[in-house]
Amino acid sequence: MTALTYYDNVTGRQNLLWLRLLWVGAMGASSTGRTGRRLRGRNQIVAAGRDRA
Repeated sequence: MTALTYYDNVTGRQNLLWLRLLWVGAMGASSTGRTGRRLRGRNQIVAAGRDRA
């Protein structure tokens, strides 16, 4: 294995890792946005129940 192929492998792996991090970050952001909205909705329901009680 030459230094050049090793460098290509390393940079390729880093690019894949970077893409995976970006993908996971995007997925995490959208999923947390969804769950965050769901939690906020549940809190409003709980708050409404507390006001009634």
